Amino acid sequence: MSRAVTLQQLVRRAELYGTELVYGTAERNLHVSVEDLGCLALRLRRIDPEWKLTLPSHRRRDQVGQRNRLVFGLLDAGWPDKRIRAAAGIGATTFRALKAQYLRGETAQISRSRQITLDPPKTSGYDLYDVSSW
Repeated sequence: MSRAVTLQQLVRRAELYGTELVYGTAERNLHVSVEDLGCLALRLRRIDPEWKLTLPSHRRRDQVGQRNRLVFGLLDAGWPDKRIRAAAGIGATTFRALKAQYLRGETAQISRSRQITLDPPKTSGYDLYDVSSW
């Protein structure tokens, strides 16, 4: 049985244990909206200025990447361009390219990639993405 995780709980977890797995966990949690993911990305960058969203990769199963999913989702949600750029941690040139791709409708890969679930590392004996114990 899963319970909803609040944005404040995710931020607190990042403050206590680091930012490494927090965004990925939030993205996989069905109860976290794209607006909350945008706010979370802004907060994680304040906690750790070196923190970045993952980029698209053909070597991983995630061919869209957290950054692109967030940008496309926030464009869908109607966020202002400047705030999307801040949340995704990208410059104006990259944003213009992603927005052009979005406007051309070249985001069909997203729906396919959302069906793919990544297995957590098997190093600790417990599920790193299981938020029920938070």
